Amino acid sequence: MSQWLVLSTRGLCGGLFVMVFALIGELVTPKQFAGVFSAAPAVALAGMSLTLLFQGGPQVTESALGMIAGSVAMIAYCASAVPLVTRLGAVGGTTAALGVWIAVAAACRALITVAG
Repeated sequence: MSQWLVLSTRGLCGGLFVMVFALIGELVTPKQFAGVFSAAPAVALAGMSLTLLFQGGPQVTESALGMIAGSVAMIAYCASAVPLVTRLGAVGGTTAALGVWIAVAAACRALITVAG
């Protein structure tokens, strides 16, 4: 299949999902939860849908595991960023929290590799 067709389908599908998630975000109360329905989940769903359509199930499984690993690493980053920034300042704390993210992402990658 043409790369242009795949790319344009990804763009249209991603845009559609972003629009739906934005509408859900507008309907959710309290508004603090609206960020949960931002573009990232929509783009992930669009990407996984198109991966399933064009490449099949095994590739979707690999993508989903990568997204889960990234989510775990992001939670670790967020949980460590506030105390690290408070203790080390903005630049030092953010850099240290990024190190936490990298370490957790690498550990998740190693676990996925060993388990798979």
